[in-house]
Amino acid sequence: MWKEYNLWLKDLVDKYADKPLPKKLCKGYFDHKLVISKNLNKETIANYYIDERTTFYSARHTFATIFINSEGAKTAELAQLMGRSVSGIDRYIKELMSIEDVLKARDKMK
Repeated sequence: MWKEYNLWLKDLVDKYADKPLPKKLCKGYFDHKLVISKNLNKETIANYYIDERTTFYSARHTFATIFINSEGAKTAELAQLMGRSVSGIDRYIKELMSIEDVLKARDKMK
């Protein structure tokens, strides 16, 4: 799955290397402004690939961590997105590391 994502992202950057991305591509997934704010190009794209050893389980936890640390995030919304109960999410949040801790742990894995 990650290999396909990385190829898609590379193809996207290659296709629009010399011109701005169409607005329609900057909706949905790109709403977090990865392509626009980071000014992705052939030199920087590799920094945004997802390691192919990443498990779905760890990606799911990363999503939950980033979501719940976002401004205005609601536990009930995360519970619904994750298919869990609110009490289950509350238990998870008590054990939650900060985004900075997650990024430090990720960097140690490299």
